[in-house]
Order: sequence, then structure tokens, then C-alpha cells
Amino acid sequence: MHFSLQTLSIFLLSSQAGLALAGLCRPSTTTTAAASATTSSVPEGTPIVAVLSDGSVVNTYLNGLFLSDQGDTPATFILEPSTGRLTTTVGGTKYYLQTVIPLGPQLSFQFDTYQNIVNNQYRYFVKCDVVAGFLSCASESGSTPIYWHIESNNIFYGNENVLTDVTTAQFRFQ
Repeated sequence: MHFSLQTLSIFLLSSQAGLALAGLCRPSTTTTAAASATTSSVPEGTPIVAVLSDGSVVNTYLNGLFLSDQGDTPATFILEPSTGRLTTTVGGTKYYLQTVIPLGPQLSFQFDTYQNIVNNQYRYFVKCDVVAGFLSCASESGSTPIYWHIESNNIFYGNENVLTDVTTAQFRFQ
């Protein structure tokens, strides 16, 4: 059995509106499985590249625990299948992408240990999905999306709104 996107869209809109549909438009585990497969299909140690607003593609590096477009250590990541959290491993230690959003306006693309994030009331985990080939990230404290840009010191930053006069960046797994 297969559905067209139009049929699926009608079902999703109708079910959200509280309407009941009969027949072929029933929720299926296929939709749920596809959503979870998106986050679990990224192998551990996958590099991320940044696609800048001018169309250029730059490699990313871990500069300490900050993501930069310059450095010595290629940045490699995985999305945790159970949480969608973006993680990296450095020297055998697992680090998680963190944010201050929505309590603060921005934070660099920065990683810390699980315990340090949990113990800091102003830091939150970042969860991501792959949407149309690019990472779509939000603060785990709420559905606040993060918009990325790059500063003159080559470090990427995330904001809760789109900034003007900055070079924006979208990230994709290689």
C-alpha cells in the first residue's frame, strides 16, 4: 500500500484538527520509522561541512570545543538516535552541542560534557534533525530554532533569530 504526499498531508492536517478520517488514511508506523531513521542514519564520526550564504562550502574543525572553519582537527559528529542530540568525541570523551537559547541571545557552536550541561541552569542541549539534507537544530528547552552564522574570527554562532549583515551558515553531513 502506498500514499501520495497529498493524501498524507490531508491526513496530517485533518488529524491535527481533530477530524476523523476513514479508509486508507490511518496513521502508520512507517511515518514514525522514517522520522527516527533520519536521526539514526548518521554514522559515528561523520564530518559536517558548512554551506555559507554566498554559496561557498567550507570544512569544519574543532578548535578546542568550538566549531570553526579553520583548525587542525577535522570535526566529526553523530546524532544520538534516541535524543537527536548532536555529539562529538574528543580524546575518548563524549561532548554535546549546547546553547543558552532561549535565556540568552547567542552562543558559539560549542560543546561540553553531559554533566557540565546538566549542572548549569543556563545551558541546554541542542537537538537536531536532518531536513532537506541540512541540520535543523533547536534548543531542547523549547522549540526555539537556532539560526547559524559565522563571525570574523571564523567561529560559528547560533541565534534565536535571523541576523542581518552576517554570513549565515547551514550545516550538512558529508
